[in-house]
Amino acid sequence: MKAGGMSCPFLFYGIIMIKSIYIPDYLFHSVLDISPGDLISLGIKLVAVDADNTLVYDNTIDFIDGAKDWVKEVRQSGLDIAVVSNASPGRARKISEHLGIKTYGLCLKPSPRGILRAAKDFNVKTDEIVMIGDQITTDIVAANRGGAVSIKTDKVAHEIRFARYYALRRKREAKLMEEILKLKEYGFND
Repeated sequence: MKAGGMSCPFLFYGIIMIKSIYIPDYLFHSVLDISPGDLISLGIKLVAVDADNTLVYDNTIDFIDGAKDWVKEVRQSGLDIAVVSNASPGRARKISEHLGIKTYGLCLKPSPRGILRAAKDFNVKTDEIVMIGDQITTDIVAANRGGAVSIKTDKVAHEIRFARYYALRRKREAKLMEEILKLKEYGFND
């Protein structure tokens, strides 16, 4: 059963209580490690991927090495793909232009708003969407709230904008990850 769909709203591990919406379905080090064929075998029809620290370096339109080729591979597999990001609409549009795919900016994650919009636009059910991103408290929570499959990736670099804010957020997320790693392994392991 999906982490976000568990009947118990909290899970207890060690001394930390983790709300189930914070637990990703899968963990990967990078989007580049995720095979479109594996996503298809999960029943996925739409790949929703975060921008910052997942496809591009924080607050830039500079793509991580291999990201454009990965997007191309996803598209060639027959899957639809869109960027679902909290980035400004202008920057989201620039990312879209570079990739040739639909991009949703200012999604206000952890709200599932961007995922729900993508589901409607691509005419898919939310459980046929995978949301891939590097932040538990935004990407994973949005996916789990929206009923999508959630994949947490490692961040690709330190944030440059609002560095102090993100340092605190990452510190909190590190504690969550310690507990999540007691439950999950990297890859498609259940």
